[in-house]
Amino acid sequence: MRKLSGVIVGCGLIAREHLIALSGNDDVRIAAVCDVSAVKAEATADRFCIERYYTDLDAMLSDVRPDLVHITTPPSAHFAIAKRCLEQGLNVLCEKPLTMNYTDFLVLKDLANERRCVLMESQNYRYHSSVARIEQLISAGALGDVLDVNVSIFANLYGPASPYLDQNVPHFSLALKGGPIGVYLPHLAYMAEMFAGAA
Repeated sequence: MRKLSGVIVGCGLIAREHLIALSGNDDVRIAAVCDVSAVKAEATADRFCIERYYTDLDAMLSDVRPDLVHITTPPSAHFAIAKRCLEQGLNVLCEKPLTMNYTDFLVLKDLANERRCVLMESQNYRYHSSVARIEQLISAGALGDVLDVNVSIFANLYGPASPYLDQNVPHFSLALKGGPIGVYLPHLAYMAEMFAGAA
């Protein structure tokens, strides 16, 4: 069976998490990475032994024709990149939030259905061992009926050396409607839905 090919768009911190996870998967090969910064793209390719790097998304997609595109850019770029990928019939795994507003999400959803592509938001906590254990306990009836769900995430947003306070390199979350808290809201939403069901 041939290996699936993937590409990474956006070579920041979260891209490294994807690449580390993928390094343990023998069924996938990351064929290229792309970033608007040539330095970041080259450094990421070098660090993870990836053959090619690009600063032009369209050139990479044309050259590689991947099975899956990982979008790991700041959220403000998600919609445009995902749309370009889906228009070309490519499957997309996008960091959260998938889009900045619901209308854009509907555009991507319709496009994915039309082109018969996978469009998925990365929801990593869904697969965390502690979350899986709670799901097992609920399924086994060990906890009884779920009457209330309280999901908490603790992050030291204002602690020493917080990336959210760096005045030299403003964090992308500062442009979100919810600020740094907006980065974590999708986690809270999908985990609440997992245990309480859709509203």
